[in-house]
Amino acid sequence: MSIRGMRFPSSRDLFQMGAAAGVMGLVDAPPALHAGEHNRPESFRLEDVRNLDAVGDGKTDDIAAFRRALDLAHKSGGGTVYAPPGRYLFRGTLAVPDGVTLRGSYSCVPSHNGVRDKGQARPGEDGTAFFVTAGRGSEDGEPYLTLNTNSSLAGVTIYYPEQVSDGIPVEYPWTIAMRGKNPAVFDVELLNPYQGIDASRNERHNIRNVSGQSLRRGIWVDAIYDIGCIENVHFNPWWNSHTKVY
Repeated sequence: MSIRGMRFPSSRDLFQMGAAAGVMGLVDAPPALHAGEHNRPESFRLEDVRNLDAVGDGKTDDIAAFRRALDLAHKSGGGTVYAPPGRYLFRGTLAVPDGVTLRGSYSCVPSHNGVRDKGQARPGEDGTAFFVTAGRGSEDGEPYLTLNTNSSLAGVTIYYPEQVSDGIPVEYPWTIAMRGKNPAVFDVELLNPYQGIDASRNERHNIRNVSGQSLRRGIWVDAIYDIGCIENVHFNPWWNSHTKVY
């Protein structure tokens, strides 16, 4: 198109100009930052529990390493504590501080029918699994993991290796307690807890993409001070289907 000798760009011209600008932007853009780089802002740092002596062999108690990592992330102003694939044993309890995310390797909801079916991956063989023994024998004890304001748990399987699979289930406290404002649980498998998620005494909890088999209580919702969200929760007998469990 032209007016008195002036030519205006057509839609094809504009498209080609935009594509060229996009390519030049990619060429000139600085390289992406990776976890652990010194120029990464402190408030977004990522703490890898393996760098703090976590073992992940299912035999060594990793509670101290996780507590150190969570504390470091909190003191830096918030961030993510990452647990690579492995079997992390916990004989004690954890509290995820305000503004901190505890994340495993999954970006989907695991479902470990490998516990029943031979030849398929068992907990910790294809991703991040937390093996919990804390609180054995009492349903009224301290929850294994407590989430606080703006803190979250994502991308893990939680498994109780000492739970009874062919008899009356062993009592345990709540696996996850959600407190404060905006606590969140995403992409988590509660493989065989006695009690799953205590979503009481909080504001705006967010529970999304959770699967597993809670043996007594799945999710408890009470004393909510602002509207919460629960979606895509799928409890079924991945772990077993023995009648005594029910």
